[in-house]
Amino acid sequence: MIATLFLFIRIALAGPILYNDTHGLNEYQKEFVERLIYRKVNDGNYRFHTFQYRSYWTYSNTTSFPAANDVLQESKDIEIFTVDEAYSQNSIVAFPNLSDITVEQWHQLLESDSIDLLVGDISQSVLENCSTFSNLPKRIFVSGEKKYSAKLMSCFPNTDIYFNRTKSFDSTLETALKTGKGFPNRLILSEGFDIASVNLLRNYTGDVVILGHKLPGWFKDAYKGNKWKTLSLPEIDELVPDVATILASEGRGRIRLDNLKSLTEESSEQLMGHSEHHFDRLDFPRLSELSPKSISHITKHIPVVTVGTVPWTLKNIKAVQGSGGHFNHINKYPNHKNC
Repeated sequence: MIATLFLFIRIALAGPILYNDTHGLNEYQKEFVERLIYRKVNDGNYRFHTFQYRSYWTYSNTTSFPAANDVLQESKDIEIFTVDEAYSQNSIVAFPNLSDITVEQWHQLLESDSIDLLVGDISQSVLENCSTFSNLPKRIFVSGEKKYSAKLMSCFPNTDIYFNRTKSFDSTLETALKTGKGFPNRLILSEGFDIASVNLLRNYTGDVVILGHKLPGWFKDAYKGNKWKTLSLPEIDELVPDVATILASEGRGRIRLDNLKSLTEESSEQLMGHSEHHFDRLDFPRLSELSPKSISHITKHIPVVTVGTVPWTLKNIKAVQGSGGHFNHINKYPNHKNC
């Protein structure tokens, strides 16, 4: 009995447990993996061939498909044992720098029995070459700027496709965007997002991330009557009153500005809304400079507001209480990552 147990432990711990690489995954690749394993992937501490919440993932920073394939084949020989169960599948396969591959090599990756697949900037034409393999991954993350085309979606009817940047949608995907079928729960839009796709974007019901240091020219058209759950503007570092007015025009859902460090009283007043028309939540994780009056504005009607390291002076405390708010309306979490 003891010998058998010892054998199981040795098999479960075979291969390296940690893979040290501080630059292996970019921000969005890292976030994709973190969402899958329900915990942070810290720099210098990426798991490799390890069991975590019934997920075990294989990672390599190689740019060569033969080298990636060798790692993939090696990982299949490692079995992870839990109570009454053994796992030898590649739950997550992550090759973030693997981009220059052929159609045949792409099909080999798709047929690796991975549940989740993360790859580099693979060309659109390769992505749209359908595999006949039936057991395709449930989720695929592709780096680079890509298009959601009808051809791509037909290749992956039961797979959520994530892009590092989304540049456009085929017009035939209007119904799919409304229902969310085949689309991930979050879209990251490039600064050069195609204006012809704006009307389609309005019907999307997940989280929308718009890159750039200011609102794009098409934003008003897309924002009016949108059905988004969350709008995130991670690169905007200044919220002028005119932009705050635009954001408040819909007065619903959740707004997140990761890089905002200060908020003027004029802008906070525009965000305030009223009892029947206000945001569900504001997330400003790096916001640290705001007056008691600004605090009073953003806590008057909005149920949840999260900010950075704000000095809780007596005036600030009274501003929250005076607006009818409570301290659970404002959470402080400095240096929080976009999630």
